Amino acid sequence: MDNISIGKKGEKLAQDFLIKKGYKILETNKHFSKFCEIDIIAQDKDTIVFCEVKTRSTDFCGNPLEAITKTK
Repeated sequence: MDNISIGKKGEKLAQDFLIKKGYKILETNKHFSKFCEIDIIAQDKDTIVFCEVKTRSTDFCGNPLEAITKTK
């Protein structure tokens, strides 16, 4: 499975998780420019949540949390 397929699968799992927790999915893969994309925009009551999804098939490249920087 290539990186794009793994990423898409991870985003789908994240969406399913949020829906089960009662969130409404407003947008997925929203592009604001060629340099800015938000994976999931969801709503829980009166709160809007912006989600960056990191999916890894192994921990060879480190923990997914390590891949989220200030710019992310």
